[in-house]
Amino acid sequence: MLYPSSTADGVNFRYATNIDKTGVALDALDTELKKFEPVESVYAKYFYLEQVFYITTTNKEDIILNLSSVEILPGTNNSNLYKSIRIALLSDDDTILIRHDDGVALPANGDDTTVEVDPAITCSALESDDFEVLIPGMTYNSETLNNYCTPVKVTLRLWIEGQSSFAVAEYSGHAFMANLEFDARLA
Repeated sequence: MLYPSSTADGVNFRYATNIDKTGVALDALDTELKKFEPVESVYAKYFYLEQVFYITTTNKEDIILNLSSVEILPGTNNSNLYKSIRIALLSDDDTILIRHDDGVALPANGDDTTVEVDPAITCSALESDDFEVLIPGMTYNSETLNNYCTPVKVTLRLWIEGQSSFAVAEYSGHAFMANLEFDARLA
């Protein structure tokens, strides 16, 4: 179960301290509290799913890995929860935030504000160079007399965008699916 959260960069997450049934952040109940609170790292696992993977090549030439397509799909009948799902791909070379075509929302950007523009691009607007990672070619290590591949770390995060009109209580417990495809080519 993921708690709805908001982020403008896929790294720093915030949650609304008080929301209405449409998922819109309301003024905090207590004047001493903020409208949005940062998610402490110790609790982060409740607010997003994360998968870290490492990519290498056995090619002697450098490889460019591109995110070629993304689909965010319903996993439960009569649910629109999937439209509130966000995906972030992060690497040293590049970062991208992706949303469903209908999933427009304004993520939290600070204590009491939301960003003016949704930073996530739609699945259908994804271009071949929006997320690309350079994978270094295999090199020969003269000390070990072996070929060596340098792994590149890529982090995949999925979360429920709490400022989406589809992040509502009636969809609580519903499922979603996400399909990602990658292409590789010589650098």
